[in-house]
Amino acid sequence: MKREQRNQQQPANPVPKASRPPLTAKTDGQLRLIRAIKSSSQVIVTGPAGTGKSYIPAITAADWLAEGKVNKIILARPNVSVGKTMGHLPGDQDEKMLPWMVPLLEPLTERLGKGFVEYCLRSKKIEVAPIETMRGRTFKDAFVIIDEAQNLTLHELKMIVTRVGEGTQLVIDGDVAQTDLNNSGLAQLILLSKGYNIDCVSVELGLDDVVRSGIVRQWLTAFYKEGL
Repeated sequence: MKREQRNQQQPANPVPKASRPPLTAKTDGQLRLIRAIKSSSQVIVTGPAGTGKSYIPAITAADWLAEGKVNKIILARPNVSVGKTMGHLPGDQDEKMLPWMVPLLEPLTERLGKGFVEYCLRSKKIEVAPIETMRGRTFKDAFVIIDEAQNLTLHELKMIVTRVGEGTQLVIDGDVAQTDLNNSGLAQLILLSKGYNIDCVSVELGLDDVVRSGIVRQWLTAFYKEGL
């Protein structure tokens, strides 16, 4: 029997899906968001569910990672307390947070392929970052998405926007109307950016930009009109 060769070739790392159709806007608001991300390194997008405010940044981040425009993708959202539900999930804190990142991970997987996304999570080319771990860091050559930012305080958002280094794209998304805080930091951040002419583009999506389904738009219209 032949001896096994010692210098066997290592399996190649997964690669992103080769076929990625161009990202196209379905509404005027989505077109403004796509253009904002291309033109500004910091973008704040607000709007109701189903408008693509999380989907479009995630798809763009996937394309930029595949094309080498950024070295990594960083995903973050307000911390959910590790109570009974999360406490029973296996893994460390980062792994426990993965189920809460599904709205961002699904479009990444759609765009890049499951194998490549799993490889990127293992190698930290896609990083799920709890908000409290961002203090003291500087993000370079990264695409950073802060999801559900309506539930962040201004102090937390201050920490995030001052972490951005060279070659980094930051997109902060949320629905101010659905905040659980008495005074959403996201609303304050938008006012600051406009009041001081900061090089940060704010895009506001509305009910006309809901593309999830017709009945979703009907429900959202009812909820918004009733202030719910």
